[in-house]
Amino acid sequence: MLTIKHVPIAIFCGFLGAACAAGPNRLFAQAPAGPLSQTQPQPSTAQPPPKTQNPKLEQRKTLSGFWKLNLDESDDPRKIRQDARRGQGGGPHGGGRRTGGGFPIDFPGGNGGSSGGRGGANRSGQNGEQIRDLIRAANSLTITLKEAEVDLTDDHSHKLVFYTDGRKLKNSKDETSREISAHWDGNRLVSDEKSPEEGKMSRSLELAVDCTQIYETVRIDSSRSNSPMVLRYVYDAAVQDNR
Repeated sequence: MLTIKHVPIAIFCGFLGAACAAGPNRLFAQAPAGPLSQTQPQPSTAQPPPKTQNPKLEQRKTLSGFWKLNLDESDDPRKIRQDARRGQGGGPHGGGRRTGGGFPIDFPGGNGGSSGGRGGANRSGQNGEQIRDLIRAANSLTITLKEAEVDLTDDHSHKLVFYTDGRKLKNSKDETSREISAHWDGNRLVSDEKSPEEGKMSRSLELAVDCTQIYETVRIDSSRSNSPMVLRYVYDAAVQDNR
């Protein structure tokens, strides 16, 4: 039998038990909110990937060395030839720049062309084929400077030998090699040639101002065309792969 002294304790325990059974969440909800523990972000140790940089072209002091054709900056010979026939003229930096898609297979960047080789007119062909050979650019050039002589060899082993001392040239039957009279105009090598269509022809080679490219400019004056054809091909300084 409980005494009066213990009644309050019993009643308090009863109320406490009822409150816990009825709403334990309410008790927790009434608890004071303390500061939430936050996880501090750790500094990342991963380094961003390095930016890809375009390799710088090697600077050259002369025309000597190995050079690769730059299609994007070179003229499209087919368009230049068509413009010349229409009397619109053509020239470096003009409307003859290629517009994408590459050149036809019988022009620079292709595997075609007649048997005459680069710069060598096919004696058994027609004038049109001879002109095509004369304006066909090579995919790459190797230039060697000698005393009073400049040797130019393309990727198909066709060779042009420019003599700058006015010597008498030999008439070679070798379609892969030609001797050409030339002279220096400042730092430009300029040839003196004849075109197959009873006209004059010249080509020049010069080092670009930044010394990383060379420009080959071919000019053909023909009595059968309304205006001369002038083409410019751009070659970048490159390293030859001998594999």
